Amino acid sequence: MRRLLYPLSLLFWMISSLRNLFYDWGLLKTQNVAAPVLCVGNISAGGTGKTPWVQKISNYFSEQNKTVTI
Repeated sequence: MRRLLYPLSLLFWMISSLRNLFYDWGLLKTQNVAAPVLCVGNISAGGTGKTPWVQKISNYFSEQNKTVTI
């Protein structure tokens, strides 16, 4: 299985590296938002328990009377 997935991992690496270069070169633009942003986890990796943490974090901030958007 590892040998089958290795070419895909190289493809993912090349695409993500090129995308990062485009941001560095200014070809892709970032956006600023007026609210604090909290990122939980890595979207390329599933099944790592991010959802329960997002629920706990959102509950915490909701209890602090903060607006939470997921």
